[in-house]
Amino acid sequence: MTWYRKAADQKQKAAYNAIGNLYRTGNGVNTDAKEALRWYRLGAEAGDAQAMLNVGNCYFYGMGTTKNVAEAVQWWQRAAEGNNIYAQSQMGDCYLYGLGVEQNMGKAAEYYIKAADANVANAQYRLGLLYYYGQGVEADRTHAKLLLQKARDGGEKEAQDFLEKNFK
Repeated sequence: MTWYRKAADQKQKAAYNAIGNLYRTGNGVNTDAKEALRWYRLGAEAGDAQAMLNVGNCYFYGMGTTKNVAEAVQWWQRAAEGNNIYAQSQMGDCYLYGLGVEQNMGKAAEYYIKAADANVANAQYRLGLLYYYGQGVEADRTHAKLLLQKARDGGEKEAQDFLEKNFK
């Protein structure tokens, strides 16, 4: 914690997020969700996209604050714009399921493409399904299979199950 505090004192934005993680997990400090959110917010306000993602997660799950999906989506959107690949995947989920935004398969695909290109297995899986069913993108079973195989290779068990059932 000492080194992270020194880095935070020097305005190292990633240090804020790291301290937030310590409070969230209770690693070396007492677990404190409100304190974690406070540190994440400092990092987010300094421009750290990972901290923005974590602020969004806090609002989505009600960690250290009242659950607020709309607020979570705003933070995830900022993180996605900051090229955080996990926030891009999360925004894909938001558009796929209509979480805090109007459901839009095309927008879901746009976000999943960014995250899938960066090898986020969950995004590869969901994008593969969109290509398989032609939702938000033109149906392309060959591309779907490729994406699902990448997702499987990245550890997505659901991708393996889908491949076994639909590509024999």
